Amino acid sequence: MTMTALLCVVVLAGVSPCSGAPCDDATLAALTPDGWQVAGRWIGELDGRPPAELAVIISECKATPGTDVPDWWVHYGGVSRVLILNNEDADAGVLASFEFNGCAPPAGTDASVEPPFYCKDLDGDGVVELFVRTHSSGGGSSHWVHINTIKWWNGAYRRAGTYGIAKGGGLFYLDVLDANVGREAILLNYVKDAAGNHTGPAKYRVQVYGWANGWYSLIKDFTTSSRYSTPQPAFDNLRRFLWKK
Repeated sequence: MTMTALLCVVVLAGVSPCSGAPCDDATLAALTPDGWQVAGRWIGELDGRPPAELAVIISECKATPGTDVPDWWVHYGGVSRVLILNNEDADAGVLASFEFNGCAPPAGTDASVEPPFYCKDLDGDGVVELFVRTHSSGGGSSHWVHINTIKWWNGAYRRAGTYGIAKGGGLFYLDVLDANVGREAILLNYVKDAAGNHTGPAKYRVQVYGWANGWYSLIKDFTTSSRYSTPQPAFDNLRRFLWKK
């Protein structure tokens, strides 16, 4: 098993691999307000040393008024909260709490929706960043995925950046700036035409976020000159011809 795998474990629905009290449903219920639900769990060394932390995301998901679309992730919005706990000691209480816009996917609701948690060591310091997916919608096709970042920095768990991915957009990770630390987060969202529509191949707005002083900051922002049907070929073209990676 790789070091990253040891540091980052997404807990599947219905599975409770830890023995400490924080994994107990009754303990989590006491931390979950009425009308909210536990949407996902993650176990890993978020501060880079044992014992591992348990991250729990709870959500208050609300339907967008006037919509009747069956896919929950299209018509739901709301607010989500991530609680960081000691995975082995419930008495330590909540170590940190973060609130984010958008609804987190309720476990098992829709197989097409990715889990709310994943992690990467983007800046290469040996300590993973925890990424949290939340979803919001203005109705119809106006669907956004928010990628929220939590990182241990200067002795504390901190909010370290948020990216917004529109429906039809994409997020990629690559070391494209030699002067910057680690890999960058590269966000691609299509540019609508003059009439405000997106009906075919489009240009893409490219936003490059890099690690700087405790935050993933916007470093580059430009629009492709060519048009693409999806963000993947746009990224592939940039990677090959612009960044030469």
